[in-house]
Amino acid sequence: MRIPAHVRHETMPDGGVVVLDCADGQWYVFNSGARDFWQCWSSGRSLAQSVAAVAERHPDLPRERIIADGTALLRQLTALGLVEAEGEGRVGARSSARGWAARFGFAEAPSRAANPARSDGAGAVPGAATRARPMARRRAMARRRATSRRRAMSQRRPMGPRRSALGPRVALLGAALAVRLPFAVVHRAVRATRGRWASVPEDPRRAEECLAALRHIARRFPGRAACLELSLAAVLLSAAHRRRLDWCLGAAPDPFRFHAWVACDGAAVAGSLSGPEDDGDPPPYRAVLTV
Repeated sequence: MRIPAHVRHETMPDGGVVVLDCADGQWYVFNSGARDFWQCWSSGRSLAQSVAAVAERHPDLPRERIIADGTALLRQLTALGLVEAEGEGRVGARSSARGWAARFGFAEAPSRAANPARSDGAGAVPGAATRARPMARRRAMARRRATSRRRAMSQRRPMGPRRSALGPRVALLGAALAVRLPFAVVHRAVRATRGRWASVPEDPRRAEECLAALRHIARRFPGRAACLELSLAAVLLSAAHRRRLDWCLGAAPDPFRFHAWVACDGAAVAGSLSGPEDDGDPPPYRAVLTV
């Protein structure tokens, strides 16, 4: 058994397990019985090995019941794409993988034998038969592009107070529209900003100011502006200034609550842990996914 890469899970302090399917953004909460099997399968054990481990942990339960419960749970989780089981059928995992690829516009690559490159160039890889430009021509083109970029930058107006105030509004609107997309698309888009573009960690003080501005705008925002939209807007706003904020999705137990917040280099920004309706100290949220 193995857990697919697009499935994230975390054990809560009360012993429950919270699972997030990054393919569709669906949350799952497992009780103690399902938790025992899940922990075995996440460590690579087979169904028989998992049954033996659960039977050893619960000697008072009939073995036939443990086998029946484990088999039914495995069939259900495999159909949901949360577990890949050799010999138990991979219909669910396969359909989940295809759904993930379809969300990003990917397609299965044809084999080389199915589409061989012909000697006349038809059907070959684009650009494979194109002659390379001379080095001097490449350098001249690079200089012209650099000159055009510098000229465009010099013609931009400086950031004024009105334009800086427009940033949080645009970020919140963009986040409100983004959460309507499939979760896998949003997940990949946020990951794409964490590279060369937004490689510098955001300053915690600036992050608090950003969240305060977003909360102020959210009071008159016509759409939904909850923790998911506010945290995503903060990530987008920091990325627009080439700063990196961690986007965290997690839960807190007793009772189970799901939340989205931001962090600076692993340290949660305090202003994002509490919602407008929360009083007192924020719940002990534990991150299941950090982007």
